[in-house]
Amino acid sequence: MNKTEMLQPLVEQSLTDINFIDRYREISDEFSIKDESYNYEKSDVVNILNELGVVVNLYEGDQYFADFETIDDYQFRFGLTIKFNIVEFDLTVKNESLSIKSGGSWGLLVQLMTDWRENVKKPGFGNHEQLKSLLTMAVILYEDIKKELLSSQA
Repeated sequence: MNKTEMLQPLVEQSLTDINFIDRYREISDEFSIKDESYNYEKSDVVNILNELGVVVNLYEGDQYFADFETIDDYQFRFGLTIKFNIVEFDLTVKNESLSIKSGGSWGLLVQLMTDWRENVKKPGFGNHEQLKSLLTMAVILYEDIKKELLSSQA
């Protein structure tokens, strides 16, 4: 599979236009401390995301949180996996009329956009407030991705 099969030019341009790489790096840097002694509740993740306007379901043994959202001709998926209080975010964008089917973890998207020259570490958390702040920043970035893609077709 090559780069354009995973990250179509329109999606890559939209990510570039909102400074995705720098913004994801800022999230990673701000949430670089992981504390495995904090035991988060899966229901807290769902509730926080619901409060932020993102509806998710639990998948794969209750470690993967995600769901698709349809807006106009687009389908978006904001997903995340939490292991040992480290969060891996992912994004999927589909639009059949534009032949778009892009997606991957946010770290993979950074690598694809930089021809494998850059790597951004996965963010983590050590308490409820850090978890909530981390998810809030990630949702803001996700909402900006959606807004940029939708406006590029206006």
